[in-house]
Amino acid sequence: MKFFKKHKNITLLLIVIVLFIFVYFYMTKIMKNVDNKAIYGDRLKVVENVNVNTNDATKVLKEKLGDIADNVTVRVQGRIIEVMVTCKAEVSRDQAKTTGQAVIESFDGEIRKVYDIQIMYSSANKENAQFPIIGYLHYGKDTISWTKDR
Repeated sequence: MKFFKKHKNITLLLIVIVLFIFVYFYMTKIMKNVDNKAIYGDRLKVVENVNVNTNDATKVLKEKLGDIADNVTVRVQGRIIEVMVTCKAEVSRDQAKTTGQAVIESFDGEIRKVYDIQIMYSSANKENAQFPIIGYLHYGKDTISWTKDR
């Protein structure tokens, strides 16, 4: 007891540090994701039943957009299908927008009910101020929303 009375400040500091360590570990245990759920949570369970073959979709879109597109890439991320189209240098913004519905229609109706579709048009001519433009179709909807600044 004499030791604790003599070194009162050090003892108090050690008690505070030990309490801080216990509180820290307790709080991190509470805050930590114990369930190890996926990033997207349960909203991707619907996607498990509907598969998108990106290779087939890319081939179909290259055929449909062959007259305006240099390159077409399809990628699925979560519940979003990203279609990236590099347009030829002479293609205008309005020509690219008119193909948006053809891109959407190239996907099956079941896919359109489950996935959001995002279409990104860029130009082979990097100096073309009309590009990039982005169209977005929310699943279950019929109209494409386009970027407003283009």
